[in-house]
Amino acid sequence: MDGSITSFSSFDSKKQYNTIERAYVHVKVNRARWVPVPDGQSASQLVTGSYSELNNSLDLWTCPRGKHDEGAPRAVCTVQVSGDVTELKFVDPQTFLASTGKGDLLLFKVKEEQLEEIQKWDTTQMLCDADSFTGFDVADGVVALATTDGQIVCFPYADSSNAPSNMIKPGKDGVKAVSFIRHHEIALGNLRGQISIWDLRENIFAPAITFPYNADSAIGVTRLSPFPLQKHILVASGCDGTIATWDLRNVTNSQTIYAAHSKLVSDLRFHDMRPGNLFTCSFAGDVWHWNNFDELLGASTSTSQSFSVGAQKPNVLCLLPEKKFPVNSIDVCGDTLVSACDNDLLVFIKSLKLK
Repeated sequence: MDGSITSFSSFDSKKQYNTIERAYVHVKVNRARWVPVPDGQSASQLVTGSYSELNNSLDLWTCPRGKHDEGAPRAVCTVQVSGDVTELKFVDPQTFLASTGKGDLLLFKVKEEQLEEIQKWDTTQMLCDADSFTGFDVADGVVALATTDGQIVCFPYADSSNAPSNMIKPGKDGVKAVSFIRHHEIALGNLRGQISIWDLRENIFAPAITFPYNADSAIGVTRLSPFPLQKHILVASGCDGTIATWDLRNVTNSQTIYAAHSKLVSDLRFHDMRPGNLFTCSFAGDVWHWNNFDELLGASTSTSQSFSVGAQKPNVLCLLPEKKFPVNSIDVCGDTLVSACDNDLLVFIKSLKLK
């Protein structure tokens, strides 16, 4: 199918019966991330960031891990922050970064059952005019921050000088998604439906590549991620509920669009150890498990192959059906997924059937 845009407008979303546990946490959670553990172990701690509360916070939770995994998660540490938590990502097994809607970037370390603040930056230290951050990505010690005024500020977060190493100004079109492809290459997606690739080694006043999420209509981009096994394959999600892929070596003739969720895709996550498994969630309240995503890309988990549109249709398992309240974020560790729902719930889905 080289040279064409392939769109799968319908496919089966099979129900999957797993162990599902719900915990009412009394706050709206925007981001939920497992504290990383070695492969084969079960995660026992979770960090969440709230939003739309009078007093927003970062919270550390312990999750029971006994013979029967009985009992609800327990909040063991709460740190109040200024503004909504807009993004949260671990940079190593004990350290994470969190951004806020008030323009703070926070570096924390998890020490047993405590959260210890290591460093705090704000927009004035970044030498930018924005008043808040909409999100960020991090790779090889460098963080790329998306600001409300459309700038991307890159700087080494371990550098005490706080001086930006690069500053990108793609325009004032509402950058919604930012993702490192490689340590020197960043993908940006905005609410007008434009995706741009920037090479930090070259002229940062113009992107290396620019292309639309959907050539037929302006569909805003919500999330971006390179496929972990083949970084030249870019995976994105849209405000219309679709999932799309490109081969960045030939974006004109390599797009595939999957008509998936019925509303905006709020998060997408590849399994860290088994990246052929993709998980997505949406404002429709549903969570999906794509368990043959590597096959859709024509990829192999053992060797690097060239990109090609797979002959198979997506094999999608519905972990949570649509409901009234959106799912804001998901994370997966081992065979357990956590979803942060807009009705003050954390939902844990256990015994995932991973490929």
